[in-house]
Amino acid sequence: MVETHLTVLNSSAVKYAKAPVFQIPQLNAAGRVEEWQAVTYEQFNHDVELFARHWTRVFSEDGLPMRSVIGMWFVIFQ
Repeated sequence: MVETHLTVLNSSAVKYAKAPVFQIPQLNAAGRVEEWQAVTYEQFNHDVELFARHWTRVFSEDGLPMRSVIGMWFVIFQ
């Protein structure tokens, strides 16, 4: 079986469920890091699945066929 980024994430979430996969900085009012919040493999996998279900529903309601290729643009204004 060919592994994809999603199958690797899923197997890692099973194998390393409570281990941190990355950390998110928690900033104070001055914009300085006060602490770091760990995100576990289990939580990250759950979040990926949650967002996948959300966007599947949104795109389905908009009439896009399953397995469509969708591009996204991010514009950052400063």
